[in-house]
Amino acid sequence: MLVTIHQPEHLPWLGFFHKAAQADLLVLLDNVQYRHKYFQNRNRIRSQDGQRWINVPVLLKGYDRPLIKDIQINTSQPRWREKCWRSIILSYRKAKFFEDYAEFFEGVYSRSWDLLVDLNEELIKYSCGALGITTSLIRASELGVSGIGPGLILDIVRKTGADSYLSGVSGIAGRGSSPWTRWP
Repeated sequence: MLVTIHQPEHLPWLGFFHKAAQADLLVLLDNVQYRHKYFQNRNRIRSQDGQRWINVPVLLKGYDRPLIKDIQINTSQPRWREKCWRSIILSYRKAKFFEDYAEFFEGVYSRSWDLLVDLNEELIKYSCGALGITTSLIRASELGVSGIGPGLILDIVRKTGADSYLSGVSGIAGRGSSPWTRWP
């Protein structure tokens, strides 16, 4: 079995889905430290004026090195959902297949969400389905794994029963190794 592991980003880039499509199992790495102002809670979309950021506000006060799985959406800023959806409409309403996907995205951005990881997983699952990707998905936090860097990756591979690991372009834990790794 081939496993790939990636942090649950908000509206991930195409390379994320390319990697998922090649694997038998996609593990959402939600048990690692959240990076503020990174792609977990925001992303860029194309707009008429170039690139535009869409952001999901999160609560960080009182956290010391929070894990992705624990990040709460700041519900005291309810207009974020409207802003994200409006940005998508303005940027893509004239796109050829916009109507095919608009209902889903409008629904996602009209729902109330507590945890960022839940929102991101919903977007990832839908996007995989829309792209015809049938790869199974699980969260690392559901596996009972531990460690950091390569040790965490190895524990995930072992706990999933995989015999191969597909890394991203930066390799295992960002160290630039080969994208295909066989585990003994």
